[in-house]
Amino acid sequence: LGAEEVFWRVALRPGKPTYFGIGPGGKPVFGLPGNPVSAMVTFLLFARPALIAMQGGDPASHRVEAALTERYETVAGRAEAIRVGLEAGRGGWEATPTGPQGSHVLTSMIGADGLAVVPTEVDVVEAGDPVTVELLGWG
Repeated sequence: LGAEEVFWRVALRPGKPTYFGIGPGGKPVFGLPGNPVSAMVTFLLFARPALIAMQGGDPASHRVEAALTERYETVAGRAEAIRVGLEAGRGGWEATPTGPQGSHVLTSMIGADGLAVVPTEVDVVEAGDPVTVELLGWG
């Protein structure tokens, strides 16, 4: 493709084998993982925000803050994108994991409304802790 690599591999679960480069004429080039869930996650977290920004939009308009409804332990040293369903609660949005979160578990996307992104430096999210959720819809 003739792209100059900006990054290859990210500290994200799922989605580690993600590529980004700048191609001829300054065009962005994204390389997404081959695993279906990883490809969806990395598209939503990397490619979609870039496409929205290139169209003059605000990528943050596709994010909400929510309280995670159950305790969740992450893999040390990696950010984690937890597939979650959202419901309106008394104090705002509540995010509930959609079941097993393995990168091979495609069914985890079925009931998902978004991806709760847990930063690399966080090892455990307790029930009730706030998380940023990247919404799945384009709305």
